[in-house]
Amino acid sequence: MKLKITTNRKLMASADVLVCVPVTMPLVLPDNKVDDCAACGRRIQYRPTAPRKVTRMCVDCVKEEIAEKEARGIKTEMIATPTAIEEAIAMLKKDEQ
Repeated sequence: MKLKITTNRKLMASADVLVCVPVTMPLVLPDNKVDDCAACGRRIQYRPTAPRKVTRMCVDCVKEEIAEKEARGIKTEMIATPTAIEEAIAMLKKDEQ
C-alpha cells in the first residue's frame, strides 16, 4: 500500500473511500460529523472538512477491502492531509494514556 500526503482538494475529492473511525461518546473531535459505514452500517465519525461525495467506510471494512485487493495483486493507495495525519497521531497518543 502506498500513502500519499497532500493538500490537493481535487485529488482528495477523487478518492474511492473515506476511512472513518467508529462513533465514540464524546466524539473524537466535537465538530465531527456522524454517518453509517457504507459496507457494514456501523456508526462512524468523520471530519466536517472531508470530501462530501466520497463513500464513507469504517476502518475495519477498509482494512478488509485492502487485504482482499492486495491478495488479488491489486495495488492500493491512501491519500491523507497533513492535518488528518496530525489528528490521527493525537488520537493514538490519547488512547495510549
